[in-house]
Amino acid sequence: MPFPYEEFDLSGVRTYPLASRQSKARVEDFARPYEKGSGVGAWIDRLPNILAGADFKAIVSRLQRAKREDGGIIWGFGAHVIKTGLSPVLVDLMRRGFVSALATNGAACGTLSASARSRTCSILRAPRHRSTSPARAEVAVADSALRLSRGACAS
Repeated sequence: MPFPYEEFDLSGVRTYPLASRQSKARVEDFARPYEKGSGVGAWIDRLPNILAGADFKAIVSRLQRAKREDGGIIWGFGAHVIKTGLSPVLVDLMRRGFVSALATNGAACGTLSASARSRTCSILRAPRHRSTSPARAEVAVADSALRLSRGACAS
């Protein structure tokens, strides 16, 4: 059955050649196929240099710069990050120095098992940021560890 529609007046529509139109997309910004064995860095480099591909590359670059310059990297997330099994990824990022602090809600902390909380707390003790005195950092981490061990997020 054909889709019914009303015809409309095209007399006021003006056209122009496509070649004269400015475009935000350029061929040199398009993604390129991944080459087997070239690694994650090469995969990221081959993402498109437009829209979300460009945004993702910028985030990766800023994370690398923050780590290299001993800057802070704060991750904010809700419970779904933990519920969907990404806590091992967060722990790995902590171990590799890509996490200065985690900001989350009570639902996320409530989903962590006691063993995950203790692993997270022990990893949080390791890094120290140069802008925070070691004693102050230890107190903050100890307070966070205590709160996490009780099943509540640190404030």
